Amino acid sequence: MKKFLSLILVLATLISASALGIHAAYFENIEAAANDLKILGLFLGTEGGYELGRAPTRDEAATMLVRLLGKESEAKRANHAHPFTDVPDWASPYIGYLYQMGLTKGISDDLFGSKDLCSLQMFCTFVLRALGYADTGRVTDFSYEEAVYFAEEIGLWAIDEFWDYRDFEFTRSGCVSIMFMALLTNSKNTQTSLLDKLVSEGAISVEAAARFIEKYNLDEEFYGELGSEEPEPEPEPEEEPEIEQEDEPEDETEDDESDEGFEEGNVFDLVQSGAITLEIKGNSIDYTSVKFTNKTRKMITVVIPIGAYFSANSGSVQNMVVRKPKTVTLSANETISVSISTACMNIHMDIPTSKNSFTIYALEENSKLARVMELLEESNASYAVTQAAVWIVTDNPSEYDLLNTLVYSNGAKAITADDLAKAKEIVRAAG
Repeated sequence: MKKFLSLILVLATLISASALGIHAAYFENIEAAANDLKILGLFLGTEGGYELGRAPTRDEAATMLVRLLGKESEAKRANHAHPFTDVPDWASPYIGYLYQMGLTKGISDDLFGSKDLCSLQMFCTFVLRALGYADTGRVTDFSYEEAVYFAEEIGLWAIDEFWDYRDFEFTRSGCVSIMFMALLTNSKNTQTSLLDKLVSEGAISVEAAARFIEKYNLDEEFYGELGSEEPEPEPEPEEEPEIEQEDEPEDETEDDESDEGFEEGNVFDLVQSGAITLEIKGNSIDYTSVKFTNKTRKMITVVIPIGAYFSANSGSVQNMVVRKPKTVTLSANETISVSISTACMNIHMDIPTSKNSFTIYALEENSKLARVMELLEESNASYAVTQAAVWIVTDNPSEYDLLNTLVYSNGAKAITADDLAKAKEIVRAAG
């Protein structure tokens, strides 16, 4: 047992140290990743092979998810019942398992939509639920509408290049990418990765996991392998001027974006100057949706800092304060929608929904809340600690309210006594 635990700790260290540098969106040799998932018993393909170039069906996605959770044997053995009438026999154990675990609901009371194509949004929702995040109940972590953006927040997917995912053709290769990153992602409110969890449960052997992590701990070699079939030579200083020369805008026919240049600035300054506009909508108790529109003909990088807050345009809805800074880059005349990590500023107000709109403001410089938010960011505080600290400053509620206002659908308290103690310590430190 001691040997087993020590190997688990080594795996966890390796994962946190380097493996998260691998980003799913840049897998070009995705078949290599699929092979490694197959070795771990998490991705098997079909009779036609991996078929990475075609869109997955919902029953295929459900099967992949059960394997990713390491529950295939359990699902087949239990063969749980489900209410869906359109599920083929081979997929029934998998979908029955997900249904019993609350990880899928189908497209109606009696239809799963087995042969419907699974979109990026659907697959992200499946995997987020598997990692412990909720999109239903009193306290939610994300909404189905924002699943892709929330998946980006925790590192499952990159949407910088494909922000309008509705126009993005999602294929089985995308499933592999997200499954790969999910292995290296911590479950909600834990420091335990899914890979770590699968090893501790015996779904993956310690030796197989160690080989997997050792391989992908070699960042440079790994990037070379995934980037192209022919490894790129190491860059030499002499080659740098050639790259700069290609970018010289000597040709008068160059597009306006390169002619106009680049700008980076604080969201408040850019809004005031008219360079960008914002459309801010509610999302949940811990995220706010913001649509950015670049009104210029140049690329703009917008910085949303700690200390920004969203004031609700309804007196019955919570105001929201930014708990994690966000940087958004917009091409000329581009519109991008993102989810901003926020915390509620009014404990007894209504939770925002997409029907609620907001206006952005800056917290008063050196105010108590501004100092608290900075300390929370510096300490990399969890959502629960952050939310408790914000409420202590803005509402000063009773300890009972702090511990009992946020409750998950399974009855567990979102803010624990330990979270509250850490929050109080940070608030005291802010003076």
